[in-house]
Amino acid sequence: MKIGIIALSLNQSAIPGFYNSQELGMGKALAAAGHTVVVYKLFSHTLLPEAKTEQVSERLLFTQLPARALGINGFFDKRLLDASMDTLICFCDTQLYTKSVAKWCELNNVQFYPYVGVIQSASTNPLKKRLMDTLTKRLIRFYRKQPVVWGKTPALCAALSSLGVTRARLVPIGLDKELLHEDYHHADAAALKQAHGFSADAQILLFIGRLVPEKEPLTMVALFARLHKKNPRLRLCMIGTGELEDAVQAAVADAGLADAVTLLPRVPNGDMWEFYHMSCCYVNLNHHEIYGMAILEAMYYDCPVAAFRAPGPDFILDGGRFGSLCSSEEELLSAILAFSTPSDAAASITADARERVLSKFLWERCLPEFRDVS
Repeated sequence: MKIGIIALSLNQSAIPGFYNSQELGMGKALAAAGHTVVVYKLFSHTLLPEAKTEQVSERLLFTQLPARALGINGFFDKRLLDASMDTLICFCDTQLYTKSVAKWCELNNVQFYPYVGVIQSASTNPLKKRLMDTLTKRLIRFYRKQPVVWGKTPALCAALSSLGVTRARLVPIGLDKELLHEDYHHADAAALKQAHGFSADAQILLFIGRLVPEKEPLTMVALFARLHKKNPRLRLCMIGTGELEDAVQAAVADAGLADAVTLLPRVPNGDMWEFYHMSCCYVNLNHHEIYGMAILEAMYYDCPVAAFRAPGPDFILDGGRFGSLCSSEEELLSAILAFSTPSDAAASITADARERVLSKFLWERCLPEFRDVS
């Protein structure tokens, strides 16, 4: 079977040639199952004037498409899609171009699989949020007519069902096995800390994500200020860029934490395992987290997770069995302090969490269809 995979969102700052996408991870798993796969990734037309295709493996093509943007919505020339494919899996959420791509599939006799992670706008702009939620209502009517709709979490599937999308099916996002560092446990955590500028006995809290309001980076700095007073050995490592970057730097300086907080705009994907391995806790503060790939990565690398309750963390951590799910800042502070002190209980949680990832959250485990060639 020939399968296409595309995500309709567009990060305008993403650089062509640099990618680590969920779509590509899915594509590798489907190609390994014997299918012929082409993965499409959208990039700003100002950075990528023309489409570019590369052969990832014998059965897998990766095509970068130039696109125009309206917010995070990508719009591209559908004539660049391969009309000979049998199926198109579309990461679409609330994207405005969803119905147009589905219409292209109908005209070309291509089966359309919408893959949905969120059905409400996460915008902090009230006007933009109302507009997007109004448009999403129309999209829900479209989803009701589809033979199947894939949902990333049980909460999302339940929400779709409550809105009349009766054929919603749970398909979790998986990790790309090729990108995981299997021998991480042989590495000396103390040596890694020193290599990245920390003392060997530092206890590192890890925050990974865009520095934007919904990720709560300023809250992370404020919480760390309280934690550092209780445990001066704690250090905070924040990896990410975004509109709040200057505000985060100012907050760190105002709190007198310049010597205790490390801000890194980005880390090569091949080196990320080092940060998980040397950290005592990964922290996720997004109250509306729809999934949480970094949570899965932390679990794989035996790094305990503390997160606010949200659809993604609730599902991945199974209600708190495989990490700390918190309803308040006080609960979160207690969980982080507990993880900063090694214990048999914490070791047991992380071991079970890693096994959960291996058994349920690799792409080869996640896909309900297409596991074998049709």
